[in-house]
Amino acid sequence: MDYQIELQQSGITVSDFLAYVKCQCEEKSIPFDLTCTQFAKPHSEYSNSYYVTDGKIKYYNSGNATHIDSGGTESSKRVYREYYDDNAEGIPCKVKTVRQFAYDHQIYVLNFDGSYYNEICGFIFENESLGTGYYFQANRDKQTDYWH
Repeated sequence: MDYQIELQQSGITVSDFLAYVKCQCEEKSIPFDLTCTQFAKPHSEYSNSYYVTDGKIKYYNSGNATHIDSGGTESSKRVYREYYDDNAEGIPCKVKTVRQFAYDHQIYVLNFDGSYYNEICGFIFENESLGTGYYFQANRDKQTDYWH
């Protein structure tokens, strides 16, 4: 099913924004299953992606690494890694990106046949409880002429 939805709301709480998104998606029969807990406190925070070109795959990974020193002091820093793999055989799609941080979520998959799925959800706080939320989701079942 081909579809696209884009929503933005300001002066709203995170839970009210996600409820609004869920309602709008349900009205259009678009799947939406991001919960407030997953969005605010993901199980782990990371970003990774890859793309396939000329039979090779290139990966990008980043995340937060936590280190506890001998005195018990905990520190966290962002780490980034980039590497190639010569064999892309068995890779399920041409491009894949997953970004999962507090109030910052994206899943993007571009298949070899040109079909794709993209979901982005973000929230920026204006004060302790209210802010601006943005949501985008698109799905295309197959490549169309204007993609060439």
